[in-house]
Amino acid sequence: MKGNIPMSTTALPTYPYAIPHEILFAFDPTDDSQKVMECAKSLAKRFGSHITVAHVSQPVSPFVAPEAMYFEDLDNQAAARTDAQLDQAVEDLRASGLKADKSEHWGMVSDELQKLAREKSADLLVLGTHAPRGLDRLFFGSTAEDVADRSGWPVMIVGPKAETPSGVWSPREVVCIVGQTREDVGTAVYGYHLSRQVGAAFTLFTISDSVTELPDPIESELFLRSLAEELPGVDVAQEIPRREIRKGIAKDCVMRLLKELAPGAVVMPAEKAGPMHTHFNRGLLSDVVGEAKCPVIVITSDDRSC
Repeated sequence: MKGNIPMSTTALPTYPYAIPHEILFAFDPTDDSQKVMECAKSLAKRFGSHITVAHVSQPVSPFVAPEAMYFEDLDNQAAARTDAQLDQAVEDLRASGLKADKSEHWGMVSDELQKLAREKSADLLVLGTHAPRGLDRLFFGSTAEDVADRSGWPVMIVGPKAETPSGVWSPREVVCIVGQTREDVGTAVYGYHLSRQVGAAFTLFTISDSVTELPDPIESELFLRSLAEELPGVDVAQEIPRREIRKGIAKDCVMRLLKELAPGAVVMPAEKAGPMHTHFNRGLLSDVVGEAKCPVIVITSDDRSC
């Protein structure tokens, strides 16, 4: 399964959304921001991107005096430190020959990043995550996944085990993990074109909803037909290595295969869920982000219209 996929002789249309001309880097001083910034930097070097270094300060519960004065002073000190860190980040990026600016905001992280992404016409959001587990995840979830779920833009999440890149971003393999619905086709197309842009091998994992021991052949055929329609000139069955996995064993299979392949990037769809059970339905994405040694690019179903 290793090695570059054969290229079709028919020229493919360029998908602009797979080339991040404008990168929005969400700076968080509590995360491993240096590693996340290095990921954004390596991407910008590859594509000649402009980077906006953004920080969102979230509102806290109000206190009555004299506690209010104490916490206000702490907030002011933290804001001053963050402002200095943002200036340093921009200076470091510019020293590397990149175009960069900073942007500071106040409010809810997901809301403010979406507003800024729209203002900047961002092609990609880059942010880190603590990848919370257990009760922390049940009650608080992941800010990164919340941003990815609600974003209309591709979001690159740099997990706690992701390795720090150096130089120009040059993944040897892009792995795409999707279901087999029509909505998942766009994610597979994004992953394929991203691999083409960087000259990487491409492997597709499709997760079947079949509850039997064997995948559903009709479900698989419909997915491949839809994928072929979106990739004219590509012999999908012959040119794209694909492994079909039953939903019931998806987690174990995916984690094992990721260790075997050691990809340079993973592309997955955002996992939508209702407001009362959001974090119960985000198992696979959370596990991949938490364990992958590479960034995970999350795509929502409407990213292609950006």
